Amino acid sequence: MKKALVIFSCLVLVLSLSVISVSAAADGYDFVSSAVQVVVNGSIVGEGVVIITESDNIPTANLKWAVSVVLDATETEGVYSVAFVHVGDGNDPAITLEEGQILLGVHSATSDPAQIDQYQNVNGKNAAMALEQGDTVTFTGVDLEAGTVAADATIIAGGNANVDESTPADESTPADESVPAEDESAPADDESAPANESAPANTSDAVSESGENEGGNNTWIYIVCAVAAVVIVAVVVVMVKKK
Repeated sequence: MKKALVIFSCLVLVLSLSVISVSAAADGYDFVSSAVQVVVNGSIVGEGVVIITESDNIPTANLKWAVSVVLDATETEGVYSVAFVHVGDGNDPAITLEEGQILLGVHSATSDPAQIDQYQNVNGKNAAMALEQGDTVTFTGVDLEAGTVAADATIIAGGNANVDESTPADESTPADESVPAEDESAPADDESAPANESAPANTSDAVSESGENEGGNNTWIYIVCAVAAVVIVAVVVVMVKKK
């Protein structure tokens, strides 16, 4: 009985560490880094990102299978605070933006990081789902009024993101709204349904085809998890020997 209790306690601790790791996954993540395309007030494509500034644009943004992050403006230009996160369920999200709010839509056809070779924005989707109320998201190089995304634009999650307010956004690159929306008949969460591959990555929108987290550094989390795992194993061994 004691052995079973020890093993159960160890499993609970391991699961707790996994939750901590997932929650921290969003910190420092650049949503531009893994998206095939970033547009303002357009329609999201497979493995892409969209930024919506008006409620009227939500029904045509193709958000049925995307993660929709509603953001509140803060006193700092370019920095927003997470109000809530809606995970797509196949229906148009019933979201109405209030004054000062914007919506960040993030899509991937899977939540499994092992499929990153096929679905390059899987890490972006998981980072969006890991965001919690009160987390910050910082935009640089994105002009919401002009609807432009600069070549060096970033959309970074986490309180450590900084905004250089002395550098204006690059308005030379218009948002590409000419790409057709993803086929809504293929649910994004169905890992057997490929994303719309007919919409190639738009290099002018400054998106990297690498799925790596270029903005975050969670090394310390893995170190803590490794140490905890060693401690757990040691406790189990000692308890078994005592028995």
